Amino acid sequence: MVDLIKDEIRMDKKVFEALASETRVDLLKKLAIRQMTITELSNELGLAKSSVHEHLSKMVDVDFVEKIDDSHKWTYYRLTNKGRKILHPDETTKILLLLSSTILALVSGLWSILNFAKGPIKVEIASQISQAKGLPTAILAPTTPPPTLLVAEEALEGGNLL
Repeated sequence: MVDLIKDEIRMDKKVFEALASETRVDLLKKLAIRQMTITELSNELGLAKSSVHEHLSKMVDVDFVEKIDDSHKWTYYRLTNKGRKILHPDETTKILLLLSSTILALVSGLWSILNFAKGPIKVEIASQISQAKGLPTAILAPTTPPPTLLVAEEALEGGNLL
């Protein structure tokens, strides 16, 4: 059986940022063919050497690329195993990537729901404080749910989704 911990790719903020750039993905694809220098990558992709260096630095930070400095004239860059797995994931990597994405989406959804639920409470508390002090009531948040929730409520009440 495959050792899940050894083959695991953790999808944190840095990794998502590294993969968010099409240029960095193109760099990974070029390095999947063979190790290359900054000059070679710059010529292949039509980018300035400084841009290639900056992108490579971010890829090194997340361990997708490694710098090979063997005291020759040129410094080469090559894909790490982690970088290879991002380009060519096996089944275990696909499952872990899907699982981490699902968890991230779930947490984001719950966070949004909690923030929406807090909105009317804040308005009610602010209204009570204002009235107790004899001040005019300020509206701090929308008093009606967003249109998507209204549509969902109507669908649930009507018994159908269309």
